[in-house]
Amino acid sequence: MGGWKKGTLFCPTDEAPASGESFDTIGTLNGIRIERIHSSSTPDTSLQRQPHDEWVALLFGQATLELFSGGVGTEVTLVAGETLFIGAETPHRVLTISHGALWLALHAPSPR
Repeated sequence: MGGWKKGTLFCPTDEAPASGESFDTIGTLNGIRIERIHSSSTPDTSLQRQPHDEWVALLFGQATLELFSGGVGTEVTLVAGETLFIGAETPHRVLTISHGALWLALHAPSPR
């Protein structure tokens, strides 16, 4: 689709999911997937390992993630307005999150 497309990250009628997270692809740009993530206070805490780079911005709420490097986990807490880059194949998981947390995520294909 050419031209333009207007959207919003914030929608007053949105309700956070009862559990887990909801994922909405907002669009793509040169292979980068732009995603809006709305979280409940009971996220999936399983270990994730994605084949692509990911950059996230926490727009609303607070979250604690665990990221692994060399088998060692490090907890990282984010508050609204903070960002985090997660390189391809970096094991990570969400440990805790506030209900209604809202994220903007960019998923970029790895150049490898």
